[in-house]
Amino acid sequence: EPEETEELLAGLDQRLSGSRLYSEVAGYLETLRSIEAGNVAPVFTQDDHEGSPLSLSDLQGNYLLVNFWASWCKPCRVENPNLVKAYNRYSDQNFEIYQVSLDKNRKDWVSAIDKDDLDWYHVSDLKFWNSSAAQTYNIRSIPANYLLNKKGEIIDKNLRGDALQAKLNEIFSDK
Repeated sequence: EPEETEELLAGLDQRLSGSRLYSEVAGYLETLRSIEAGNVAPVFTQDDHEGSPLSLSDLQGNYLLVNFWASWCKPCRVENPNLVKAYNRYSDQNFEIYQVSLDKNRKDWVSAIDKDDLDWYHVSDLKFWNSSAAQTYNIRSIPANYLLNKKGEIIDKNLRGDALQAKLNEIFSDK
């Protein structure tokens, strides 16, 4: 979390301020701050599962769940039915899912999309943990997600199961 990283950075000897380690920690802190609730979500573009580029900004104007997953990730696959339920319930109210895969193999990725009946937006650069989007969002484990409002601002993160359903119900019951 940002507060813990700030403490770590403050605790470093100031003589290290020009070092690679200090720069890496400071950069990490900047990344953490950029993905906090209330901030505009960092925008990125990756190819969809048909090979066409799709930017996060292309979906602005919708409530958007940016979901990081992979076909090989069992907890991700277990969570997918919950995403299907949310999408089926709220997609007619300007709710979209932009699912970012950390797969390396296109065939496995596309097969999982079909098998799990994931009828929304999918992107990947097929670079596994080196995915540029995963690095931008500091993804260290999956599944992980960010819920954005219509302006592209982060509302909440890492909502799963009943917590995701409750948050979406809260948002859309106010409409």
